[in-house]
Amino acid sequence: MASSRFRNNLLFALGKESLETREKIPLNRIEKIGDKFAWFAYDFRTFCSEVFFDPRVLTIFFTLLSMIFVAFLFYPSTTWSVCATIGEWIVNHINGKYIRFCLWVLSEVTVFGIGMRAFGRFTNEELLKSYQEQGRVA
Repeated sequence: MASSRFRNNLLFALGKESLETREKIPLNRIEKIGDKFAWFAYDFRTFCSEVFFDPRVLTIFFTLLSMIFVAFLFYPSTTWSVCATIGEWIVNHINGKYIRFCLWVLSEVTVFGIGMRAFGRFTNEELLKSYQEQGRVA
């Protein structure tokens, strides 16, 4: 019984309701702040799918791909030299410590945001009551 209660509480803390449910039950201040901090965990995938499957972006990607293909087809040595120079410049300017620090900050902010959002959900009495009325334990 305790494991199912823990599971239900975890699902409640980390879950997202449909838009119609959230229109009826407003977010409290802590949930709003947590949503902003946890954007990477909850909304990044949706953002990427909206951006990368936009016809305008796909047109640009396929145009660039075809331009590079034609450049390699007609000017292979020059294109290879330019790509190698650009690639070498990029690799020389990447500092691994900065990347590691940025990933650490991103993960810490995301975990903090998930925690704030969960705390806000447990303090939102209307949402908790709605969740309990659906026959779940929270």
